Amino acid sequence: MGGGMMGQRDLRAEVEGRLAYVKTALGITDNEAAAWKAYEDAARANVQSMQSAREAMVAAIQSGTGVERLQKRIALMQTRLDALKALQPATEALYKALTPEQQKKADTLLASMGRGVM
Repeated sequence: MGGGMMGQRDLRAEVEGRLAYVKTALGITDNEAAAWKAYEDAARANVQSMQSAREAMVAAIQSGTGVERLQKRIALMQTRLDALKALQPATEALYKALTPEQQKKADTLLASMGRGVM
């Protein structure tokens, strides 16, 4: 990956692709659209916070002291935890809107969404 903006665009494209895939695979209906939109919004918000934290960590790794690198790694881990916590209510609401069959699919599909940035 190149500079920050290129990496950011790539990350957003990856997330958008995964969201589109999961939406199609789950067969989101009109009745489930509001819960899905809330989930998508939460996932997209996580992209920006994770990207910023990663860029700060990369900068510290390139020029920071050992202590600064450790601090940035801790900050990245905290950002990741915060991102998962922010995604939890939207994920729970989405699950409640899904049929039992969709929930079974979501058990696999949404687990993969929680890795990485989301």
